[in-house]
Amino acid sequence: MAAVWTAAHLRGGIPLPSRERMREQVRTRLAWMAARTHGQHARGTSIIPFSMHNIDEVLDDLGLNLGPLARARQWLLPVDPRAYRRVTPRMIRRTAATATRESANQPA
Repeated sequence: MAAVWTAAHLRGGIPLPSRERMREQVRTRLAWMAARTHGQHARGTSIIPFSMHNIDEVLDDLGLNLGPLARARQWLLPVDPRAYRRVTPRMIRRTAATATRESANQPA
C-alpha cells in the first residue's frame, strides 16, 4: 500500500503537509511505536497489528480505505491480500485527471 501511496503522490494526487508537520508526525509515530514495543518495532517480517494500522492510515490518506467489514476481517482473520485488489485501479482513476493536467503543463 505504501507503493500505491507513492504512485498517487507522484501523480499529484496527495497534497502534502508542511515539512515541519511531517517531521512532527514522524516524531509522534516513532514515540507511539517505541512506547508500545519497547523499541523493538522494526524487527522481524511478520504482519502485526502495527502493519495493519499503517495500511489503514495509508489508505485513509488516499481516501481509498476498505469498508468497515473488510477492515474488520483483515484485523481479525489472516490477512487476505485479495481484499486490496481494487485499491490500485481506484487510485489510478482518482488521480488520472491530476496526472493528465500535470503532464500537459510539462515542457516538450
